[in-house]
Amino acid sequence: MAAEWNPLWHIEALKAGAVAVKEYAWYYAMHWRGGSGSNGCYDVIDNTNDQIYSPGVYTPAASHIQAVEDTWLESVARGGDLFPTGYRTGHDVSCGRDADGAHMFQYSALECALAGKTAEQILLIYYANAVIQGAPTLPGAPADVSAVGYDKSAQVSWSAPTFNGNSAITGYTVTSTPGGKTCTTGGALSCAVSGLNNGTSYRFTVTATNSVGTGPASDYSNKVTPAVVAGASYHPMTPARLLDTRYGNGLSVKLSANTPATFQVTGRAGIPSGATAVTGNVTVVNPTFSWAIYLGPEPTPFPRPPPSTS
Repeated sequence: MAAEWNPLWHIEALKAGAVAVKEYAWYYAMHWRGGSGSNGCYDVIDNTNDQIYSPGVYTPAASHIQAVEDTWLESVARGGDLFPTGYRTGHDVSCGRDADGAHMFQYSALECALAGKTAEQILLIYYANAVIQGAPTLPGAPADVSAVGYDKSAQVSWSAPTFNGNSAITGYTVTSTPGGKTCTTGGALSCAVSGLNNGTSYRFTVTATNSVGTGPASDYSNKVTPAVVAGASYHPMTPARLLDTRYGNGLSVKLSANTPATFQVTGRAGIPSGATAVTGNVTVVNPTFSWAIYLGPEPTPFPRPPPSTS
């Protein structure tokens, strides 16, 4: 990939190329042509007769690695068997115009990707009578959905689908019934739905999304009725880092001596928007002298609260 496919190309073209590169070498590893040299036998020649490798010269880009990982389980077959998936540079012509049934032509394959074709569609355009094996599909439904009601909100948790569609889950969406209120995560298994009406009974479903799209909805959660709660109840949650001054972690807050800094807690990392209190801790990395940090609600007036850690 690093030697023969431009890392700036459309990811679907690179994914089709990753399958072709892998299967070409794979086929000849299984059908040895008798190559041998001073260092032993070989399956694929390290030049344009087969594939350029030269790992000391070419380093895979992030897009190459992503393309390989996204198609790790994929192959193409004819009659249930692998075949040599040859590819050539080709010419800058329209998608599939130079297809001969046996080779993928890189420039026209790029045009296919730019026209909205998926990697799997591109492979089928160039390799005649081929069948895609192990291609990603929609993920299954999340399971074990449960909800807890709060003031005008609900905390919803779930388990990941047993089948991710051969593609990593990129996010989840929770939807309320009634009202259609939602919350989303980038992979976390819990989030808070806000904007609910106190005194109304709600149920929730969850969907998972991968590179192919969004899968079916889960079964409904238990019913919950948001309400103003007298007093407070503690609900354990998965710990989440809300702030890291080294990297931002969603907020670019830098700390300096005697300068207050605030950050949002509720409505993030699954913390309900109606939460009245949370527990947390602070870690000081590489301190250079004795000092103290206050971690707690924004005081009024703001300046110089008492230190809570040192």
